[in-house]
Amino acid sequence: MARIKRSTGMKPEIMAKNMKSNSEKWNAIQYDVLLKIFATFNIMDVILRFSTVCRSWRLVCSDPVLWKSHTIDLSALSNYFHAPPIPSVWSQVVSAGRCPHVKKLVLSASNIISMKGFIMAIHNLKGLESMMVPCINSPYYIMKLIGQYCKNFSELKVMSPFDLDFATSITTFLPRLKVLSLRCAIVHKNALEHILDNLKHLEVLSISHCLFIYVSPRTNKPKYVYLNLCPILLQKATSRLREFYTCEKRSCIMCNRNFADDDGALEWHEYDDEVWRVDEVTSLGY
Repeated sequence: MARIKRSTGMKPEIMAKNMKSNSEKWNAIQYDVLLKIFATFNIMDVILRFSTVCRSWRLVCSDPVLWKSHTIDLSALSNYFHAPPIPSVWSQVVSAGRCPHVKKLVLSASNIISMKGFIMAIHNLKGLESMMVPCINSPYYIMKLIGQYCKNFSELKVMSPFDLDFATSITTFLPRLKVLSLRCAIVHKNALEHILDNLKHLEVLSISHCLFIYVSPRTNKPKYVYLNLCPILLQKATSRLREFYTCEKRSCIMCNRNFADDDGALEWHEYDDEVWRVDEVTSLGY
């Protein structure tokens, strides 16, 4: 029986020569020309496609002109490839070092980002000024890393439970924070009081659609649950902040929906994407 040979149509040495020739052609395109071309594409194309072609293209992809919006929504990555549920997948993308000029970062799946990956990402994003993250499981370490590497950081949005440990981490490591949104979060009364008393540079605060919890100092356990903030804290917030956002629970459609059941407030992952994208604080909506 004759052996069937499958031809590639080209000898390996010729293929290698052509690949080298093509690579040289890509490298030969002028920087300014590439910059103008890349600027017409989506930023995700720049990160995931153009930056992998060759070294010169990767250099162009890091140009500040392409990052003039300074915003990268990592949830959009799912439109480009399917990522398996491995903790380091998204963190490797963030820490790839291809977006050093990002100023605003949106993380819609922070629960699957490893601490190691976050350290690498923050180390590379020294120009970061604003971050929106639904859930932070280790606020002490996360706030410490941001304070250490991101000297111009001034805006934060979270939806995870906001307790005294979280508040203390912010005042300790991010004392110059100017904007904080706790929209749709479960907020401990003593944590909010700590923020208003100690975060001296805070200018804007949103506590819309929040559920408030009073923690007993003796047992350190939740004792009372409130839909509305106490008048003392409301007065303190309105008197010292430039912008303060809250809502009237009785007439608020979202609060009536979220707190109607006996189960209490929704967890951050139970909110749909549209709710997460909206915020009364203009700079934190996207």
